[in-house]
Amino acid sequence: MGDRKHGYCFLGRYNILDRATHREGWDWLIKDVFTHFGSDISNVVSMGCSVGVNEVLLGINHPHIKITGIDIDGEAIEKANAGIWELDDIRPSGLAISNDDATLRRIYERFCPEGYFDIDFQNSTLKIIKPFENVDFEVKDGTKTQYPDGSFDLVMMHMLCGEECHPYSPAFVRLGREVERIVKPNGLFWNESGLFRIISAENDESPYRRVLNRKDSYEIESKPTEREFLFPPPERA
Repeated sequence: MGDRKHGYCFLGRYNILDRATHREGWDWLIKDVFTHFGSDISNVVSMGCSVGVNEVLLGINHPHIKITGIDIDGEAIEKANAGIWELDDIRPSGLAISNDDATLRRIYERFCPEGYFDIDFQNSTLKIIKPFENVDFEVKDGTKTQYPDGSFDLVMMHMLCGEECHPYSPAFVRLGREVERIVKPNGLFWNESGLFRIISAENDESPYRRVLNRKDSYEIESKPTEREFLFPPPERA
């Protein structure tokens, strides 16, 4: 991967446009993962966390879960550790979709836990004012994190990209192998394609099983998800 990451992490996005009605609604898809699987999750890594707004909100709402955000962009990690974000910082993380005060206030009131943040609408900044201890940020290359095997119950990654890390590239394949290495057996992997449980599999079978939300309950698809769909090999370019 390159020296800097060109792209951002949208963990489920807060704003959703219904394609049928073209009406805007509010949701945060990753929260459902924590709601339904919270008892199975104690240690989480977010790969490509950018400035860390998503991870901070998840950590505050789930204080029993340890969350580590990693990103190759050192400046983004500095902002994540400082806990002060400008509008241009938090918009890529999905927290704001426009720069008007009314929109920012609606999203702030919906997703920011009371008492943890101070929001300055005049200067469009968000600042942590209450300490918490279960979220950390580190500068790391997602293709070689150096974490021990099976370190995490859940690996989160969404819209992560870079100078050399994109579908069909060798770096993207290395990223997939690193995900498989650092997640625990039967652990979870979340990206823009959905939620997957990683299981032991034969060489001709994918280790991924898509987990779907059906009528407020999660089920595991019996049909394997093709490995190449998540981390395509370079030869398919």
